[in-house]
Amino acid sequence: MAILAWNAKGLGNADTVRGLKDVIFKFQPCLVFISETKKKKKYVVKLQGSNKFCQGFYVDPIGIAGGLALWWMEEVEVTILNYCKNYIDVSISYRNSEELHCTFIYAPPYHDEKKEF
Repeated sequence: MAILAWNAKGLGNADTVRGLKDVIFKFQPCLVFISETKKKKKYVVKLQGSNKFCQGFYVDPIGIAGGLALWWMEEVEVTILNYCKNYIDVSISYRNSEELHCTFIYAPPYHDEKKEF
């Protein structure tokens, strides 16, 4: 099972979206984590569909900062265990295999917040 983690630094840029689509096409991941979307759920859901991922989970940005997205294919079962603006914690089962516990992290960019995180 291939998993892609991508720091988008904003999904409003056409080059970034094209680059993401190219990497997804090339590596065919079953699950994609995108950090720093800088876009609300409504926009990111459209990208999810255009990349043929059937399920998704989102943490909206605060203003234009942050934002997380997790997309997965039909053969992947994902249970969201916990989330906040900096991470999505999940349990993953792929084609009824043993469960995998995974935490997708987007660490705070500010030094003061990093230590506490």
